[in-house]
Amino acid sequence: MKRSWIDQLKTTGELFSNYWKARSLKQKGLMIGTFLFVFAALAAFIIIASRPEYVPLYTGQLTTREVGDIKAELDKQGFTDYKLSETGTMILVPKKEAPDLLVSLASAGYPKDNKINYDIFSQNLSFGATDRQYNVLEREAMQNQVADVISHVEGIKSAQVILTLPEDTVFVREDEEEKASASVMVEVEPGVDLKAQQIKALYTLVSRSVPNLPVENITIMNQYSETLAMESSEEDGQDLSKYDEQRKIQKNIEQDIQQSLQSLLGTILGTEKVYVQTFVKMNFDKVKTQENLVQPTDGKNGGIPISEEESSVTSTGSGSTAGGVVGTGETDVPGYAGSDAGDSNYEESNKKVNYEVNRINNEILKSPYQIDDITINVGVESNSNSGKLPQATEDSVRNIVSNTVLTALGHPDMTQQEINQRITVFPHAFAKNTAAAGEQSQTSKNWLYIGAAAAALLLLLGGLIWWFARRRKQNQLLAEEEEIPFVPQPIKDQEYFADQDMGVESQLKKLLDTRPEDFSNVIRTWINEEEG
Repeated sequence: MKRSWIDQLKTTGELFSNYWKARSLKQKGLMIGTFLFVFAALAAFIIIASRPEYVPLYTGQLTTREVGDIKAELDKQGFTDYKLSETGTMILVPKKEAPDLLVSLASAGYPKDNKINYDIFSQNLSFGATDRQYNVLEREAMQNQVADVISHVEGIKSAQVILTLPEDTVFVREDEEEKASASVMVEVEPGVDLKAQQIKALYTLVSRSVPNLPVENITIMNQYSETLAMESSEEDGQDLSKYDEQRKIQKNIEQDIQQSLQSLLGTILGTEKVYVQTFVKMNFDKVKTQENLVQPTDGKNGGIPISEEESSVTSTGSGSTAGGVVGTGETDVPGYAGSDAGDSNYEESNKKVNYEVNRINNEILKSPYQIDDITINVGVESNSNSGKLPQATEDSVRNIVSNTVLTALGHPDMTQQEINQRITVFPHAFAKNTAAAGEQSQTSKNWLYIGAAAAALLLLLGGLIWWFARRRKQNQLLAEEEEIPFVPQPIKDQEYFADQDMGVESQLKKLLDTRPEDFSNVIRTWINEEEG
């Protein structure tokens, strides 16, 4: 068995040697070149496939300090098969080794987060920490927390926040209390343009995250030193969506009033004899008023007395009677008679009453969507030949519409003249059944088109059925012709040889010379008859 194997190798070698010697020099060069090319390509593929694929160890960019710490830890663990990116902020490791390295580095506490957050207050910070240190750590934690929240907003890559918090003091009055301020630097992703609504949301987010921080004390800037200002006019501005909403409300109110009047007047006068058109002017303002009223509790002007106080003073005095010469003394006034004091009485009484009253504070908020003005036009068909409405019909329609105007405006003190200015009742000749006639005409045209299409369809179907039947009949005739063999008519052959006195052999020779096809048919017929 071993010899046979060796013999097979020898035989194969001889065959290959003979085949190789039989080839030309050009064929030999082509075969050698093809072999070398396949070998080189296979070797290159194996080398490329065996090379490790490097992937980032951490998807986010790290600082150079964090990269240095992680590099030192990898060297400490004895792992040196890593690469650094061109910027030095990313570590590349083989894809197969990445999961194990992440676990080992996480167990060692890498990457370390040097930012201070609110978790520091759950540690042993309260022991031995001064108020100054506590305030610094609190501000740093607040800044990092706000920056982390902002960085999660779509379109913002990272953020940095600097807060200035006022110092607490007991000597500052409430109206003079200092406010906090904030400076925010955001890194916007390339190609992203923050809209006004997103910028407003950033200001609101920062303002609500920090105590005592008004929106006007916040400054937000992007990486290009461009200030992201908040548009204040957007809050109260009447944009297109607001206008569309108000316009829709106004149209709905007009349609409600118009349909109600159309239904009522149409029931009385006839549906096709009246038409109502309504225009309203809406007030979309929100009005807030405040009333401070003082009213007596018992419905009277004085009210209910809750306390009463009375006091009186009485005094009596005596003196000389009047006398003397007029204007004779050195200090006397000329023409003024001197007098001597006599008896005198003095009485004084006071009464104080405190009444209980009701102090009422009313805060009235006037809702929007009020109707300021309304105009209603009513067209009524006149039955008279003069084209004018009967006075009774016009008065009835005007009375009905007047009640609607009073109810819509909510002014019960309006005069009839003011109401009539908002109502117009006019005669109008309506086109009778114009729309119905048009609809009937269109319907008849549609039926005509439908009938023509049906007729064309029937003709088409009839033509197709006739064509299929005719083709089927032709196929049947062709099939029958193929099944029936050709039988020559001996009568013609008899007629062909009737005028000649010839024997059978002579006739067959003449038929073979002149008409070979008929000769073959005659022979075939005789054979069939003999077989039958």
